[in-house]
This record gives sequence, structure tokens and C-alpha cells, in this order.
Amino acid sequence: MVANGAKNTFLTAADIQVLTGKKRHSAQCAVLSEMGYVYERRLCDGFPIVSRAYFNKRMGYIDKPTRDISPIKGNRKALEALINGST
Repeated sequence: MVANGAKNTFLTAADIQVLTGKKRHSAQCAVLSEMGYVYERRLCDGFPIVSRAYFNKRMGYIDKPTRDISPIKGNRKALEALINGST
């Protein structure tokens, strides 16, 4: 299983098999349900679809932010005035 920022949107069949320890889709779904995972089933074959982002969140993986989230820098008085509603 890869939790290192892989570009795949969903867990792969191999990921699901490792996660559940099962090969059959119905058995995988049963284990995922027992584990409390949120998933969808592919209509054509019943394969469980698990979001990689959901899996990463459940496993405690935190991705680095894609933008700067540092505090706003600038005119403190103007910012306070804006917050307090004064002009």
C-alpha cells in the first residue's frame, strides 16, 4: 500500500487485497464494512472502491499543503480595522 502522495485517486486492487487480506470482492467488502471504511461498489463486478485520500486520512497520513498557509503579513492596523469593522 502506498500512502506517500501517490497520484492514484483510488486504492488499487492490490491495495485492497493487502488491506483486507481477501481476494474475492464480496469478502473484501465484508471486511471493509467491518473495519468501518466508507466505500462504493463498482456495478460491473462488485469491486470495492476506496478513495486514496480517505484511506490516507484514516491511516494518519498528512499531505503537505499545496499553498502557503503562513499568517498574513502587512499593515496590522489596517487588518485590525477590517476585523473590527472600523474605517
